[in-house]
This record gives sequence, C-alpha cells and structure tokens, in this order.
Amino acid sequence: MKIERTGRKEVAAESEVEAKYYTAKGNTRYVLKMRGVYTYTFKKVAGRWKISDMRFSLLSKSFEPIGA
Repeated sequence: MKIERTGRKEVAAESEVEAKYYTAKGNTRYVLKMRGVYTYTFKKVAGRWKISDMRFSLLSKSFEPIGA
C-alpha cells in the first residue's frame, strides 16, 4: 500500500488488487480475472483516522475458459 500525507489532517493511500472469480457453464469452467486500484482518502476526526472517500479503478479484466 502506498501512503502519502496530503495535509495536516488528511492522508491518501493506494492499494493494487487482483481478484479471480470462478464459474461454470455446462461442462466448461471459466475464470474472471480483474486488476485494479483502490484509492482512499483518510481524514483525522476526533483524534482517529476515518475513511472519507474510497474509489476503485479497473485496470484490466479477462474472462477465459480454465486451461486455455
């Protein structure tokens, strides 16, 4: 996770993620692969860091039969 202080009471963070989901149709199994980045903004409220914004940006995705 990449973290950067953007202000006295504000922090920005980025986290790259990859997900795989498996499914089947008939006798064929498939895998859906997705890569992306979560971008967070944290603000200090009453002495505690709280998420004030969270966004997901999709970088790539594929849907293929398993073993292809």
